[in-house]
Amino acid sequence: MTTLLLRRCCSPAGVFCAAVVITLLFWALLPASLNVDDGSDYSAFYGPVARNLAAGHGLLMPDGNVAGRYPPGYPLVLAGDFAVATALRLPENLVQTVVVLLCLGAATALLWSIARLAWGRWSATAVALLWAGYPFMLWLTKQPNSEIPFVAVLYAGLALAGHAARRDRDRWAGWLLFGAGLLLGCAMLIRPIAVGVGVLVAGLIVLGLPATTRRVRWGLALALLLGNLVAVAPWEGWLLAQTGSLAPLSTGGVASMRDGLTFAVNPKGYRQTIPVPLDVADLMRTIRSRATLDSVGRIAGFLAHEATVHPGTVGRLFALKAARSWYATDSGRSEGLILALQGLYLLPVAAASVALGRRGRVERQLLGAVWLLVGYFWLMTILALSVLRYMVPAMGLLFLLLPALLPTRPRHLAQATL
Repeated sequence: MTTLLLRRCCSPAGVFCAAVVITLLFWALLPASLNVDDGSDYSAFYGPVARNLAAGHGLLMPDGNVAGRYPPGYPLVLAGDFAVATALRLPENLVQTVVVLLCLGAATALLWSIARLAWGRWSATAVALLWAGYPFMLWLTKQPNSEIPFVAVLYAGLALAGHAARRDRDRWAGWLLFGAGLLLGCAMLIRPIAVGVGVLVAGLIVLGLPATTRRVRWGLALALLLGNLVAVAPWEGWLLAQTGSLAPLSTGGVASMRDGLTFAVNPKGYRQTIPVPLDVADLMRTIRSRATLDSVGRIAGFLAHEATVHPGTVGRLFALKAARSWYATDSGRSEGLILALQGLYLLPVAAASVALGRRGRVERQLLGAVWLLVGYFWLMTILALSVLRYMVPAMGLLFLLLPALLPTRPRHLAQATL
């Protein structure tokens, strides 16, 4: 009886319930002064656009302009929340709270499923529970932004791709990977940071299935990419028709890049002073003063020129952005405390990475797949505003490495890419 109970706890349903309970406890213990939305995206964009959608007015801002600053995924989720609240005569915040809990529980169960591709039941449960109690993920649950639904859909795509790759000789594998591509495409439509994840997973399929022929590997990878395309093509076509230009998922990429390159000299009402070297601050002021840096190409060209004239300054700027990706906040508050707490997770992750690197091919396969995905999120965070919020999905993937610190070995991964 005890064994059966433990097995049920160490299951997707068990970790789903644990994640919900942990989140509810976090909300209950969080002081009222901290239980507020410390971002502006919801009030400035997501909420108004979702209300226009729920009212049947389409993807428009309140002033009638096209809502292309962010992709439409999260406004669609919120519009569904509002519609359910209206139909059932429930408070909107109650429906939104339930959706957050469902998404978080689902993300935790899906991370368990991904971990089971490499580890035993107990290790997978430990990974999921570590994620469920990760303080910076819990922090994001208290505000109505897109991160929690994004993580749920992203992990769903990764889990389905991983399990489909194990069945690479099954006649349904291609359809499963097409479905994984659809899910990853939906993740892209919630947060554009995922724009390249489908390509990375397709590459892992091509490189990680040595037991199959090259033709089969490429066919499976193309099925996933086709799913990606089917998910995002309608939005891209609509955006092109409305704006007259083709943008990768949203029109806000340049603004995010500029903010990420000028964060220390770009005063906002909620932003504290963020110390940077004097030469880096001067470079930031130069970037901020040049209105002509209004495209990715022009920004890249300017930085390339600066790198030839002041290589140390540009190097320090990007080294700072790379480091801040793991602990920084948009407001600049509490970064020392966050860095200390992050160390409690990143140091064991580093030790686990070294341990896996010293083992055999299977272990190195797992290590490479995880760090390739994490490295992608790190690079994208460096290119945009370098804050920890964008790295939270990657932290869950890093937890997949931690069972290497225990006296256990990964399961055979020759037929899996994740």
